[in-house]
Amino acid sequence: MSEFDWIEARSQCSIAVIFEQLKVELKRDVEKMQTLRPMIEGGCHYGFRFAASNGAATVIVQGKKIYDSVQFRLTDTAIEVVDGKETVKFMATPTLNSKGECRLKINGEEYESWYLRKIALEEIFFRDYFTWTSVHVSESKV
Repeated sequence: MSEFDWIEARSQCSIAVIFEQLKVELKRDVEKMQTLRPMIEGGCHYGFRFAASNGAATVIVQGKKIYDSVQFRLTDTAIEVVDGKETVKFMATPTLNSKGECRLKINGEEYESWYLRKIALEEIFFRDYFTWTSVHVSESKV
C-alpha cells in the first residue's frame, strides 16, 4: 500500500491556489447568471458583473434602483465572504478530508467550492428583483 503524500497534497490546497480557482469559478457563475436573467419588454432592468483585484473578487448586481454585492476577500489563512453592507457572512479555510481531497471548511463543516459559491451567491443571484425593487423603492419614500 502506497503512502499518501499529504504534505504535497496540502501544499496544493493552499488558500492562494484555492482563491485563484475561485475567481475563475465566480466569473463563470456570473456569465451563466447573465444568460438566465428574466427578460421584460424592452430588455432586462438589471445585470450581474464580476470584478477582481489582487486580494478580492466581487460579484455585483446592478440596475435601475438596484445595487448589491458579495465580496470574497483573501486573507493569510482564509477567504472572507462579505455582503454589500460590509458584514462578514462567513470564512472558509482550506483543509484535506480523509480521502485526501482539498475542501473548504466553513463553520466546522467541509465543503466543495461549488457549495461555498452557492451559500455566498444564492440570495443575490435568485432574488426576485421585480418585487425587491418596488419594495425597496417604497421603503425609501417612507
